[in-house]
Amino acid sequence: VAFDALRVTASAYHLTLDNRQRSVDSKAPDSSQAVPTIINGDTTINGLEIGLDWAVTPSVNIGFVTEIRHSDEEWQGFYNAEGTFVPKEKNNNKASTNYTARLDWMPDLGVGATTLHLDYVFLDNVNRDQVGLEDYKKAIPEYFKDTRNLNARLSWENDDDTIEIGLWSKNLLDERYVLSVGGLAASVLRTPIARINRGREVGIDFTYSF
Repeated sequence: VAFDALRVTASAYHLTLDNRQRSVDSKAPDSSQAVPTIINGDTTINGLEIGLDWAVTPSVNIGFVTEIRHSDEEWQGFYNAEGTFVPKEKNNNKASTNYTARLDWMPDLGVGATTLHLDYVFLDNVNRDQVGLEDYKKAIPEYFKDTRNLNARLSWENDDDTIEIGLWSKNLLDERYVLSVGGLAASVLRTPIARINRGREVGIDFTYSF
């Protein structure tokens, strides 16, 4: 009976992008510093996505979605931020795996409707596969850290569906990642600027419908 409430979906895809544009910091031989430059390239992406949704009990539902992706990229030749020429070449990125696990629990507390939602997101880091990756980026271990985020929300709604109170948290485990690194000072002063994700966020929301 339990598996009558189980739904599994799967899909495969093939995507070709011609003349795709990408912004890079480029330091040409006659330049004193790197400047943002647009280069063109072709990308082919093959992927598989599998999803699962299971109503374990009338009050408990779990879900799982995963994606496996492999891409081939070919970019025109360019000078990277350190002034090294990166010739036109085809780059085969490793197959990356991303997934999201979800839990929804709706306990009966005798008054109103209470819902606890949890989701855990994993993103495989593929920064090391970048074409023309500069040495100063390679020296920052956090730039290659996989993303692991736990989010939660506990809400209560009255029987008339007019009032809802929610307590939520994003990045509950307070994981920190380097989202991007670079800047004009990276090639001149060897002091790249890193952009870091937001830490743990906690909040309360109140909704009144009339």
